[in-house]
Parts: sequence; structure tokens; C-alpha cells
Amino acid sequence: MNNEKMKSDKKDKEHIAIDDPTQFPHGDMEELAKKAIKKFKSLS
Repeated sequence: MNNEKMKSDKKDKEHIAIDDPTQFPHGDMEELAKKAIKKFKSLS
């Protein structure tokens, strides 16, 4: 019984760790997008 509880706890923790992969810090993403656009323009 103890072993089953440990397995269920592990599954719960893994699920919490993958909370919401679609959420990003928007400020950082905006800067990254601007840098990517500059690099792309410099290639052509």
C-alpha cells in the first residue's frame, strides 16, 4: 500500500511540473522575436 501511494504522489508531482507549457513571459518573448526578425533581415 505504501508503494502505491508513492507512485500516485510521483504522478501528481509530474503533472504539476508540466503545469501549462503555453504560458511564456511575454516581455522576453517580444525581445526574442525582435532579435529573430533582425537576424532574418540581415541574412537577405
